[in-house]
This record gives sequence, C-alpha cells and structure tokens, in this order.
Amino acid sequence: MKIRFLLAYADSFQVFNDYPILSTTGVILLLLLIVFCILYIRSKKENIKKNNRTNEWMIQVLKSIPDMVVIFDSKQNIVDILNPLENILLGLNPEKIKGTSMRNLGSLNPAFSSAANLIADHVEKTAVTQKIHTFEYEVIMDGSTHYAVCRTSPFMDNQVICYVHDNTYYIEAEKKSTELKSFFQSIIDNIPVGLLVKDISNELRYVFFNNYLLDFFGNENPFQLGQNDYDRWEPMTEKFVKEDLMVVESDTPISFERVTYDEETGLPTRWSITTKNRFTGADGTPYLMATSVETTESKKKDFELIKMQRELTLALEAGKVSAWYYDVKNNYFSSLNGQTLSKNKLSMEQFISLVHPDDGVVFQQLMADLISGKKEKDKTVVRITKNDKTEWFESHITAMKSEKNGEVYQIIGTERNITEDVMKQKELQDTHSKLEMAFASAQMIAWELNNKTNRFSSINSDVIEHSNPDIDLYKSFLHPDDIRIWDEGFESIINGKKKLMNIQVRMTFPKENLKWFEYHALVSERDEDGRVSRIVGLRRDITALKMTDELIELREKAEHSNRLKSAFLANMSHEIRTPLNAIVGFSQLIMQTDDKEEQDNYAQIIETNNDLLLQLISDILDLSKIEAGEMDFIYSEFDVATIFHQLEQVYSIKTKEGVVLKTILPERRCKIFSERNRITQVISNFLNNACKFTFTGTITMGYEYIEGGLRFYVRDTGKGIASEDIPNVFARFSKFDSFVQGTGLGLSISEFIVKYLEGEIGAESELGKGSEFWFTIPCEPTFI
Repeated sequence: MKIRFLLAYADSFQVFNDYPILSTTGVILLLLLIVFCILYIRSKKENIKKNNRTNEWMIQVLKSIPDMVVIFDSKQNIVDILNPLENILLGLNPEKIKGTSMRNLGSLNPAFSSAANLIADHVEKTAVTQKIHTFEYEVIMDGSTHYAVCRTSPFMDNQVICYVHDNTYYIEAEKKSTELKSFFQSIIDNIPVGLLVKDISNELRYVFFNNYLLDFFGNENPFQLGQNDYDRWEPMTEKFVKEDLMVVESDTPISFERVTYDEETGLPTRWSITTKNRFTGADGTPYLMATSVETTESKKKDFELIKMQRELTLALEAGKVSAWYYDVKNNYFSSLNGQTLSKNKLSMEQFISLVHPDDGVVFQQLMADLISGKKEKDKTVVRITKNDKTEWFESHITAMKSEKNGEVYQIIGTERNITEDVMKQKELQDTHSKLEMAFASAQMIAWELNNKTNRFSSINSDVIEHSNPDIDLYKSFLHPDDIRIWDEGFESIINGKKKLMNIQVRMTFPKENLKWFEYHALVSERDEDGRVSRIVGLRRDITALKMTDELIELREKAEHSNRLKSAFLANMSHEIRTPLNAIVGFSQLIMQTDDKEEQDNYAQIIETNNDLLLQLISDILDLSKIEAGEMDFIYSEFDVATIFHQLEQVYSIKTKEGVVLKTILPERRCKIFSERNRITQVISNFLNNACKFTFTGTITMGYEYIEGGLRFYVRDTGKGIASEDIPNVFARFSKFDSFVQGTGLGLSISEFIVKYLEGEIGAESELGKGSEFWFTIPCEPTFI
C-alpha cells in the first residue's frame, strides 16, 4: 500500500512538473491530505486499543463480583457467562449454551423452563426500554428448591447484561430461622410455667406474656401489652407494684405466693408461686421478668395429708391403738401417737427388760430381721408383766428405708392392748374344743353359709382347708355328677319348698380321696325383704356306709384297668415292633446305597423311630415306677424361663411344615423351688401331642403368674378332642386316634406328676379348632 501511495505521489509530482503554475499549491494540498490521513488512521487505532482495554477492564471487574453474569447480544442470545454458579446453571454446561437464546434453555432442562421464560422477558424489556429490571425466580429440581435474584441492565453495543445472585442459602436460612423462632415461641407458650416481662424504663409496662398465664386467669385476662398494673389491677395494684419495686432494688430473685379465691364461697381454689427477677436486655434496657408455677395440686395434697393425719389419729384413738417408732442409728424408742410402752426414749435393752423372756427373744429377732432388710413388715404379740399382772400387746411393725442408700433408718409400729381379746379367745377356744369333741364323737361338722357374701364358715377347721371359702370354690370339690343334687337341695330350702335339706354327695378335698358326705341344712335368718341371708347345717362323713358301693366301683375299675392293661400289652408288641422294624429295615438300606440324599432320608427315618421307641420305653418305665411308688423327685431352685428356651430349641424342628411354635413369657422372670425335670417332662408331653395333631397354624407355650403359684400351658390349633372324650383324656392307655403312634400313657403320667407336686391339671378343647392343656404348681416365685 505504501508503494502505491509513493507511486501516486510520484505521478502527481510529475503532473505538477508538467504544470508549473499549480505545483506549489498542489504540493501543499497534497501534504495536508497526507497529514490528515495519517492522523485519522492513528486516531482510529488508538480508539480501538482504548475500547479493547476498556472491555478487558470491564470483564475483569465483572469477574470479580460474587454473582454470575450473563451477557446477551442484541438478539437476546447468550454471548458469554462469567462466574458460572452450579446452583444456578442446574447442570447446564456454560460453554455449550453460549449462542443459545434463553427461551431455548427450557427445552434443555424442563425444570428451568418457567424461570428461563421469565429471564427472557426481562432481557427483552431491558433491550427495548434501556432500563434496569430486578426480579426473583425459583426452580424445583430433584426435590430441592433453588432461589435466585436477577437484575438486567443495558450493556455496550445494544447488548444486555444479567446479574444472577444465588439466594438459596439465605432463603433456607431465613426459613430455618423462622421455624426456629416459631419453635421457641411455641415452647414458651406451652411450658407449664407462666412467663411475664415488664419494661422497667417504661413505667413497668407489659411487653410480653405467654399462653399459660391466659389459661390460668381464664376469660378475665388481666394483661394488656403496653399497660401496667395501674391500668388493670384493682385493688391489688399497690401490692404488685410494691413487689416490683422490691425486685428492682434487689440483686437476687424474690418469690411470692399467690392464692385465688372463689367469689361466691370465699374459699381458696388455686395456688401458685411467682418469682420475680431483674435482667438487662441486649440493648441495655432494664426488664423485670416474672415466672409463675402453679402449686394447687401440691397444696391440695398437703391439705389431704393433714386431713389423713387427723383422721388417722382419730381412728387410732377410736381403736385404742397407739403408734411408736424406733430410731435405728440412735437406738431408742419414741411415741408417735397415744401412750405407748416405748415412751421416754427407751433403748432396745430397756424395752426388752419389760417383756416376757420368751417374747423378748422373738421381738429382738423380728427387729433384727427388719433392720437387716430380711423383712419389710411383720406383726407380733408380746407379754408385759406389771405389778404381777400380765397383759398382751399386739404390734404391727414396718421398716422404713432410706432412698439414698437403701438402709433401714427407722422402724414404725402400732401397739394395741389385746388382753381382753386374748381372754375371750381362750374362752372361745375352750368352747370350740368342747364342740369339736362333741361333733367328733358324732362324726359331724357344723357349718354355716352367708347367703349375701356366699361364703362358708365353720367352728371346725376340717370343713375345708381354705379359710372362709366362697360357694363356687366349695362346689368345685363336688363330684361333677352330684352338682345338680347340691343345687336342687339348697334351692328347695331357699324357696321354702322344704324346711330341712338332706342330701348325699361325693366330694374330693385337697390332699384327700373321694368321700361321701351327708348334708343337713335349714334357713336360720332372712333379711327385711324376706330373702335368705344365713343357712346353717351339719355335715357327716358317710364314706363307711357307702363302702359296699365303693368296693363294687373299685372292683369294676380294677377289672376295667386289667382289660386296659391286656389291651395295652396286646398293643405294645405292635407299638414297639413298628419302630424296630423301621430301624432295622432302613439300617440295612442305608448300607446298600451310595446316594447321599437317600442316606440322609434313611438316617432321618431311623432317628425319628429311635425317638419314638425311646419315648415308648420311657413311658413304660415311668408307669412301672408309678405302680411301684418309686418315681424320683429331685427338688432345686431354677429359672422357669430356661425350661421354655430349651424346649423351644428342641421342638422348633419337630413341628410340621406350616406350623409355627411360639413362646409367651411374662415380662418379669422368676425362680421357683420345685422339680425341674418333672415339670419339663409334663410340658414335653403336652408339646409331643400338639406336634402330632397340629398340621397348620400355631403351637403356643408359656406360663403366667396366678395366686399361690404358676400356671403352665400349651395351646395349639390342631384337630382338637371331642367333648365326650375330654373327661377321659388323662386316663391310662387312652387313645382317640388309632392311626397315631403312642402308648396313651403320657398324659396319665403327667397327671400323676402334677398331683404329686400338689398342683392341678386340665384340658380344654373343641373338635376341629384346637386344644389347650394346662397345669398349675403351688410355689412362691422369686423375681429376678
């Protein structure tokens, strides 16, 4: 280009040479033109460099801000993205979306579609109006919400720049702050403590109170924000203001008792304790805070305790009972109520010196057991001799233990002079002895029935081993066939059909055999409405008179037993031969095959028949021991739950497919002193039968606490037993399914074991629905 310019310059110079008149002017003009061109070109280059430096400077500034910057061209296409933020781009690659319009981004990420259109609208508005627009948007993606604040602004060369600020963290923080504030406000409103705040610098006006105070005062709300006690409380204003001023001047909290009275009766209805304290807020403002805790229940309990103490004192005085306590640490007795033998702080040795020697030893041992913790409470009778006169005193004594170390620190007792009662008791015993001798000689026992309480009583303890049994318990000892005779006999005299009842029934009392008794009875008292209230009678043992019938029945039973034994012996060869044949046969087969699966099947069959054969032999041996009276019973202390855990492991693999074995035990475990092996044997017999006859459903075993001992049970959903067969279920050699192997001795042996352990055994069943076999063991469980 420079060569062309020089050539043109040379040509023009030649022209000027050809025209000497214009040469000077032409040269000057040409030089000016050249200078102007040179200056213009240099200015253009400087402007370009300056613009480039300005752009670079602006880009650097934009990169330094914390927001993401998106630059759009005049057609609203993305030119560049500075400071890309992943939380804003939502997975979009900034390099790949350059040159793309904002509205097209919605197709790349549907979750961003709405926000992309919103941004595009504002970019277009800014491009047209050349004004700044600020707006917000949110995007929900993958379960998370993203928040952003945008500002669109005109940019050089008809471009638009969009600043995008990620506001997600601040929005979430604000939400959490709001939730936390609401949470703490909810706590303050719902804590069972009244909370009140007053502004000390503003005439002690209310600035806060919680819901508890509103609930406490009900509909009559005494608090209004911005008010003080002078605005609301009359005539209590002076009292509350005086309290507030005391707290303002005090460096420690001060508590005041509040009492609410019933307007009609004037009696107190609610109590509370208000504690006031002074504190300073974060801005230095002094406040007074009052907390109120309701003590109504505590007060009522205090009043009830005072009332109970008063009533107890009256009751003790009415019953001529005095109370005392013994201080274990300081070794002295002292009276609590009334005049006791332990007054004037007698020591143990001084008190024992007043007691009869025989009773003193017993009393000292009792106190030693209470102090050591062996006993918690007990009662005793001691004789005191004064002036050659002996009196009897009855004491009920209880040990009081410390909550800190569990040691006994005090013994509390009551004391009652029972000398008159003892004398009357001796007279009654003499009369009782004479009556017993008279009835014994006549082989009769007198009894009476209170028809209101349905309880028996007798001057003769041989009527029944239980004290004052109810009629249902008494009837439980009747022979089932004689219950109807009993009911009809009593009904006849209660209805007045007969004046005298005379019946003969069979009964089996605990630890006794079946006996025949003859009952004579008549109505002795009726109430105001004419209903029978008392029946008296005599009972006579007529077993000897019934001996002939009994012998005949025993002979029939013996003959029946012989027939059963003959059938048993005839059946036993088959029962024993069946498992033996299986054992011998499959033992030979197992030697003739090399197939592992067949060997396992044969071994399983052999093991099953071994168990059956062992059970048959075990039942026969147990039967022979029972017949000979040589069955062993070895007693020990053991954890009852371990029996069921062991049986569960054994029988869980013996149940049929589709049957679930369950064990239900009480939450509190216990130990008992009894015959562990025999109890396990009885439960095993129950489980064997359940496994034989249960083909689907469940077998449940367990035990439970009952009065006086434990009740064990095995319950199944098997085939069940017909109602007519249940009375014979514990008879020897009884089998109700001839297709099931067994001797029919297991339940009979179980009954013998339970009876020997002085328990009861029974069965409940419904054909087709299942059975429950149970037994009880009298014992004293020790919880562990």
